Amino acid sequence: MANLLTIFRLCLIPLFVILIYSKYFTTAFIIFTLAALTDAFDGIIARRTGKVTELGKRLDPLADRLLVAAVTITLVLVKILPLWVLLVIGIRDLVMILGYVLLRYRNISPPEITLVGKTSSTFLSISMALFILRFKLAYWFLYPGIALSLISGLDYVNKGNSKMKKLSKVSKTKTLT
Repeated sequence: MANLLTIFRLCLIPLFVILIYSKYFTTAFIIFTLAALTDAFDGIIARRTGKVTELGKRLDPLADRLLVAAVTITLVLVKILPLWVLLVIGIRDLVMILGYVLLRYRNISPPEITLVGKTSSTFLSISMALFILRFKLAYWFLYPGIALSLISGLDYVNKGNSKMKKLSKVSKTKTLT
């Protein structure tokens, strides 16, 4: 069930883009809100039912990143969102994706999602929803969301580096003995 929600979220992305380009902002807002809610519920359902799968662990973050990318790129292209927001979020997400791939390549589990990371996602989702409706109030959620996103990004990078250093020390110790 949880994986189906994630797949459903992926299917909503092109619909959202089409609706924004067609200037159906209220409907796009509803679709975006539905996609954001599926992000919250798929994890809750998987954990509560004990059905956390490898597919879900990989698909959910991919769906999250694709939704964020689609929303920010689309809103920038239709001149609702400033370009600098796309650049900041895009660069942060690119660093996170590269770090994730590097850790997985070295068979290291990535750091757990933190409360700061979840809070930043919530603030950014609210701000995007408000931008879709073209409410200036969106900036009140955008700035803290970006600040928290950068803080959580630095935290994830530090935790990932620590994990790689620990693995390196263990490898050196095994080589020496």
